[in-house]
Amino acid sequence: MTNVRGRRWLLLALLFSSFVIRHSSFSQTGLKLQLVSEQTAIVPGKAFTVGLWIQHDRGWHTYWRFPGIVGVPTQMKWNLPKGWKAGPLVYPEPERTLMFQIKAQGFDRDVMLRTEVTPPADLKVGETVTLGGKASWMCCGNTCHPGAMDLSLTLPVAAAAEIDEKWHALLEAERARAEHTSDAWKAEATEKGREVTLTLAGSAAPGAWSHGYRRQ
Repeated sequence: MTNVRGRRWLLLALLFSSFVIRHSSFSQTGLKLQLVSEQTAIVPGKAFTVGLWIQHDRGWHTYWRFPGIVGVPTQMKWNLPKGWKAGPLVYPEPERTLMFQIKAQGFDRDVMLRTEVTPPADLKVGETVTLGGKASWMCCGNTCHPGAMDLSLTLPVAAAAEIDEKWHALLEAERARAEHTSDAWKAEATEKGREVTLTLAGSAAPGAWSHGYRRQ
């Protein structure tokens, strides 16, 4: 009888652990995430680039910082050691994607988001530092799954650092896709009473285009 009960408890434990594993991986449905560094070490006081590398399973996508009327942008909330600073999360130029039949702005391809991180100048050469934070996202395919995950990256502190060629190549490709300012168009908005008029003019098209909007 004892052996039978033992086998039953073992079976229940295995079933429970299987459920936990499936449940914990559910938040990563459709994608894999990784924090990476463009350089092999941290140089005290010198800013460097950290990337959030997102690999999508076939048929899945995530969203740009302004996804449109549907979707949730990928974000990173940093939890850095005292004295560290992180800039905003930089997205490359978005692509047109679909949430079911609704058009949105996001990424079907694997994509690298990036942040400039600045360490304090008083770090000691020879020690190691772990950088981390919580990534959050919405990943959609035939269904949509919001997710959040703690990520970390550990690097040594050194007087000089080398470039990690693998991640540098990917980050350079994303920099080439980054949005940039243009002198092709100029915009001006004027307000008169309850009416706002937006005027666009530039070398991309002859003349100027104006549109009025009346506030309710």
